[in-house]
Amino acid sequence: MRRLPFLCLLVISTVISFGVNAWNGYYGPPKVSAETSLRIASMGKQLSGIVADPVTDMLWNPARLSPESFLLFQLPNKLFTTFPGPKNTRWGLFLKGDYSSSTSESEDTGLPNPDYTSYINRSKSENSSKIYKGILLGSSKVSSNTCIGMRFKYESRPSQHISDYYHQSTYEYEYDDGSYRRLQTHESTNKNRRGNTFSSYSLRLGSFSELGNTDLEFFLKFDSQGDTSYNFSSYSSGNYREYERTYDSTTHINIDDDAYERLTDEGNGSKPRIFGCGIKLSRHFSPSSVLRAIGTFHIGSGNAKVDRRDRNYYLHEYSHSYSSPDTSYIIADTSESIDEEQDLLDGSERLIEGSFILGQELLITPQLLVGVGAKVYYYNSELRVEGTRDEIEDTSSSHTNIKEKDIHTDIDIYLPLGIEYKPIKPFSIRFGVTIYGKYDFSDRKTDGHYHSSKSTSGPDYTLNFGLGYNWRRFNISIYTYDITNIYSWNTEASYDF
Repeated sequence: MRRLPFLCLLVISTVISFGVNAWNGYYGPPKVSAETSLRIASMGKQLSGIVADPVTDMLWNPARLSPESFLLFQLPNKLFTTFPGPKNTRWGLFLKGDYSSSTSESEDTGLPNPDYTSYINRSKSENSSKIYKGILLGSSKVSSNTCIGMRFKYESRPSQHISDYYHQSTYEYEYDDGSYRRLQTHESTNKNRRGNTFSSYSLRLGSFSELGNTDLEFFLKFDSQGDTSYNFSSYSSGNYREYERTYDSTTHINIDDDAYERLTDEGNGSKPRIFGCGIKLSRHFSPSSVLRAIGTFHIGSGNAKVDRRDRNYYLHEYSHSYSSPDTSYIIADTSESIDEEQDLLDGSERLIEGSFILGQELLITPQLLVGVGAKVYYYNSELRVEGTRDEIEDTSSSHTNIKEKDIHTDIDIYLPLGIEYKPIKPFSIRFGVTIYGKYDFSDRKTDGHYHSSKSTSGPDYTLNFGLGYNWRRFNISIYTYDITNIYSWNTEASYDF
């Protein structure tokens, strides 16, 4: 009987223990990255690089570009192909586009009670997000055991949210004898516009060397990013209230008329430049057992800007009138206030990101492949800006210097286990479970507010399922994280030339 290595036994025993003692419900995984094949997604995306997979491996390291040409597509938005080039080079092209949008509208005109003569609640919201991604890969064999490659990637992710709300109501109430009458009208409008655009240009250089029973991979990366966002909101309201009382031939009328308006406009932008490197070591103990260790490290910094404006306007008009057979008079008063605030800040953004993965790929039998591993992920970003705040309140003004910061740290630990079983030759059944825990820390001081938080979660888990079919040069992979929901299924097909 073949013995399983210690790392495999450790992860399997942890999975069994968790399933018996800590079944807290299902937590869906994040959306699958377009740079992970559906085969690996079905076994668990944290096994990327641990379980050998041509598509995933060559997108991580362009020096691993496949020596064979193929065409892969995932309906309706992903295409990947490789082809030969001049002077014994290999090339690849990866394209992905994704668009999602949603719109909702509602209107309520039902009168809350008979005293309302009109009533309208109307709302509308729109959300849209897009992803454009293109990758060009190239590789060349420079010696009998070494290949080098390059990868150029462009990515853009714009998103937008729009919401509008309108309310209007009129309320009238009067005593049967006419001695008291009340009239109220209210009208308000609320508009919100939020958007974000992330773009990135990156260049990655990689190498792959076969050194006996050991494979050594290495890459260097440069990434130029741009991240801009805006948040605009406006709110306006008007309230009119009129009260009339009549008794003993005298009439009193009170009128209050209020108008309020608030405008908020904020824009943020950062342009970090990121340098990164990665190394992967694969040790082949036998044709059926490979131990792999992967480490990556990224560091970056860049300029950051914040432009924030607020304006508040309030108007109140009041009048009181009195009339009787002998005399009459009117008292009126008006008050108005305006305050404005503008922040102009600039500074820098810094980030550090790293990960380490240790895992093993095991071919237990010709029909059963198992991948196990352990991964630690670290991320830290720090934004610090300073500048001026100009304030105007009615007739007075002030000018102050302010500083703001936003620090965020994530530490994640993953224990993935993936299985690929081939009951009959052309078919594959895939399953993956990943146990994970997370630690999050944030420390934020912005716009006069301070907030600090720490959270620890886990153990939680994700489940993944998939099917595969291989017939001659044609391959199909199906992935889902919820078998009962057909809309969560993804299909990927490829053909080898």
